[in-house]
Amino acid sequence: MDYSLPEAVIKLKQGFGRLMRRGDDQGAVLILDARIINKMYGKFFLNSLPETIRVINKEKILLDRMEDFFGSIRQPVNR
Repeated sequence: MDYSLPEAVIKLKQGFGRLMRRGDDQGAVLILDARIINKMYGKFFLNSLPETIRVINKEKILLDRMEDFFGSIRQPVNR
């Protein structure tokens, strides 16, 4: 566990970074594993991510929030 936890934290942080490359990028990351909030080591994962809006909620509320989020994203301009 000494090596696997730091490696997993780095991989999560890198994945998040690939989603949010520029300041105007928008995206959603869903972590559907309850260990992120139920286990002590979950704090390492959450603390490795940049400050963002975090929603920890029931499925129905989460789905409603995601629908609102994706409905509010402006369509990308073809470049």
